[in-house]
Formats: sequence, C-alpha cells, structure tokens
Amino acid sequence: MLYKGGQKEVYFNLRVFWKWIIFSIWHGMVCFFLPMMSTRGPLGDAKTQEHWFSSTIAFTMIVHCVTMKLFVESIFWNWLSILMA
Repeated sequence: MLYKGGQKEVYFNLRVFWKWIIFSIWHGMVCFFLPMMSTRGPLGDAKTQEHWFSSTIAFTMIVHCVTMKLFVESIFWNWLSILMA
C-alpha cells in the first residue's frame, strides 16, 4: 500500500528525470555565466580578485537555488521551513 505510487512510477519516471536534468543544466549555466559575465572588466583581464569575487557570487547563487528548489518541492511547510528559505 505504501509503495504503490513508486512501483507505478507516479512520482518519478523518465519524463520527471529528464525535466530535472534539463533544469539542472539551466540552473548551472545561469549560476556560472551570470557572475562571470557581470563581473568581467572592460578589458577582460582575469585577475585573481575578480575570480574570487565571481566564484563567491556563483556559490551563493547555487546555495540559494538549491534551497529554493527544496522549498518548492517540499510537501509539508511549517514556520521553520519558511524561516530557513
């Protein structure tokens, strides 16, 4: 009774798998290219400080993206989950 939905592929099937893969590629590209293109100088000189700053922004975007995805996909919301999001 408990595992009927999983055996019938109601919650996770090939379509859902590829949707998650496409979204992960999209989120990865946004989290990488947005900081890299927005912090580039006029001459495009890749200094260490600019690389550190872009990497920090990209990592922060990834953490927020994963947190929001978990928040949206969760079934049970309470005050703690809203506070953490």
